[in-house]
Amino acid sequence: MISSAFALSSNKAKQLATGETDTRIKTQSQLVSRADESAYRLIKAMTEDSVKIAGDHVLIIEDGKAIDAVSGEASSLPDSAEDVISNNRMRGE
Repeated sequence: MISSAFALSSNKAKQLATGETDTRIKTQSQLVSRADESAYRLIKAMTEDSVKIAGDHVLIIEDGKAIDAVSGEASSLPDSAEDVISNNRMRGE
């Protein structure tokens, strides 16, 4: 069982999905070291270009449905949701 202290937070999910590459890579390394299933799911989805940002929410798109990256619950996908782009440097980490 994974401790809630290591669970993916909204703040960490947003840091991983947006912002400067150095910060995103640092956050990714921190999350991987924690062995959190939600973090692994988000990182995998990012490598598949299946993540969107909607306000403060990071959404994983699976089978055409939006899933909140933190809670794992189904979510609506707003028209204003933006794609998360992972550059080659992030993919290589």
